[in-house]
Amino acid sequence: KLYDGTYTNNGIILFMGTQSNDQTYYAGVNNTTPGYKPVIIITYYRDVLFSLDKEIIIGASQTITIKGGYSDPDSGLSISAQDMVTPVANTTYTVIGSNGSCSDTKTVTVNVNPLPTLITSASPTAICSGASSTLSVSGAATYTWNPGALIGTPVVVSPLVNTTYTVIGTSSLGCTNTTTVALIVNPIPSLTVSATQTAICSGNSTTLTGTASGGGPFTSLWNPGAIAVNPAVVSPLTNTTYTWNVTNSFGCVNSSTISINVTITPTVVASASSSSICSGSSTSLSASGAASYTWNPGAIAGANIVVTPTITTTYSVTGSNGSCTDTKTITITVNPNPTITAIVSPTNICAGSSATLSSSGATSYTWNPGALIGGTVTVSPASTTLYTVTAANAFGCTATRTVNLIVNPVPVVSISVPLVTICAGQTATLTGSGATSYTWLPGASNGTTLTTPLNASTTFTLIGSNGLCQSTATITLNPSPNPTVTALASPTTVCAGSNLTLTASGANTYSWNPIAATGSLVVTTPTINTTYTVVGTDGVGCVGQTTIDVNVSPVPTLTASSSATSICAGTTVTLTANGSGTYTWNPTGLNTATITDTPTITTTYTVSSDNALGCIGTSTITVVVNTVPTLTVSPINATVCSGYATTLTATGATSYTWLPSGNTTSATVETPTVNTTYTV
Repeated sequence: KLYDGTYTNNGIILFMGTQSNDQTYYAGVNNTTPGYKPVIIITYYRDVLFSLDKEIIIGASQTITIKGGYSDPDSGLSISAQDMVTPVANTTYTVIGSNGSCSDTKTVTVNVNPLPTLITSASPTAICSGASSTLSVSGAATYTWNPGALIGTPVVVSPLVNTTYTVIGTSSLGCTNTTTVALIVNPIPSLTVSATQTAICSGNSTTLTGTASGGGPFTSLWNPGAIAVNPAVVSPLTNTTYTWNVTNSFGCVNSSTISINVTITPTVVASASSSSICSGSSTSLSASGAASYTWNPGAIAGANIVVTPTITTTYSVTGSNGSCTDTKTITITVNPNPTITAIVSPTNICAGSSATLSSSGATSYTWNPGALIGGTVTVSPASTTLYTVTAANAFGCTATRTVNLIVNPVPVVSISVPLVTICAGQTATLTGSGATSYTWLPGASNGTTLTTPLNASTTFTLIGSNGLCQSTATITLNPSPNPTVTALASPTTVCAGSNLTLTASGANTYSWNPIAATGSLVVTTPTINTTYTVVGTDGVGCVGQTTIDVNVSPVPTLTASSSATSICAGTTVTLTANGSGTYTWNPTGLNTATITDTPTITTTYTVSSDNALGCIGTSTITVVVNTVPTLTVSPINATVCSGYATTLTATGATSYTWLPSGNTTSATVETPTVNTTYTV
């Protein structure tokens, strides 16, 4: 059908594609018949057939269908003429197509190509089952072998049964031919093998037996060993896999294996850590050379065991590697132990004292702790100790005994003094510890504490007891001397309100009273007669003190007054002092109670007066001097007509008054009618 889509007829599928008015149809073969060309291309122009690619069926008739005239896309394929031809050589065919009034002629040439001549071979032509043969062919360009769809030449095949192989050869022109080759497959022998024992001990034998079927008679060989007899007796030394190789009458070979496990027969070696022991002692028995061991008497398992025979005993050990065994023996001699005694004298001592240890009944003795050698030794343990003596006889056998030496502790007596430094004259308190009762020397006083004044270096001894043992402790106390403090006042008599310097020496630090000051040098201002106390402390904390008296004289009381405290420059003021004694004014240097002065600048006047003790009283008063302004006027002289105005200007002050007009501005406008002098 001539429309987009597919149309299937007689195994051909048509596909249509359209370009402008040209219509091209592609036909593909959908069956698997050998020899079909894959594609047919049919080209139309306005429904008229222009060209036809042919479908060539090798060795069969060929049908060429020509389309012409009118074709209805919905009515199906309309065929006006067709013919079946079978040319044997290249042939050109002509077709004339007519629609009644018009005709057209076309030709088509069918080229007939020769079939390939195939030559095959097999190498070898007979194989054993499971073996391979190489198949070869010549005479074409490409080849396909069946069964197997093998491509090319040569090919290797491994059939399990007799097989005839067919090869299809295609020439370079696309023509095909077929031929066959036969391959014979011979059976291989079927084998079974067995052994009387598959597990043996080294040095033993087993018999290998093999049976074969399929293509006899047979020849065979056992390896390793190249043993040609069957059954075969073998005695491997290690695990061995035997292979039975069998060849049948066709020359086909097969093999089968059997493994023989060989267990090494052990060579047992037995030994003892000591073959001669003392009664009650143990020895280690060891065996080697096997995988497992059993000792007798006792049926004890293990490579290493510990035994404690009471009499001389012969032990046997059987070593096994699986079922393979070996046995060895070893004798252990048992010697008697000595009988000994042990004594300590005395049994109770104080720490630091000695006791005697003694033993008998053997030939040599060792005491522990201490590894002391001898039947009699002297010890001085620091604490209660259990001593063990190990005694040996002529066989080297030993016995032990223990004795307990009680050591009573000696009290560890100590003396403590709370004060690190004791100053001369202070009371020292000594405290004892470490015992239950105490005696102090000197003085032979009893008790934990001793209190005593300390004025000189003294050594104290404390005897302490715990009821069983006693010890002593000593301590020497050296009192530190108290510092000698001195104090100076400069001056020793001062006027009230004046500074006084106090100086202390002889110590490291100082504290003053009643001024609550510290330091070796202080300044104070007493107002009344005062006694000063200074306490000095040295580097170890010992204290000394001293006092110093200071006399304080009263200061005269003065007042100063002035006739004015604010004046203009050039004005005179009167200054007056009230008090007692003589007077001195500064800065004038005058010595009377009342003075006059004309200061040019602001001045502070100080008047001083001293009494009979030389104490000076002072009073001050300040007189402020105000600057007199310097005036300038313009004009200084002016000439105007009567009745005319003139402006007078003044500068140099902050406020102004003009006379005779009374104006109060810096510039005034005046209209004099007669000669007039103006004052500002």
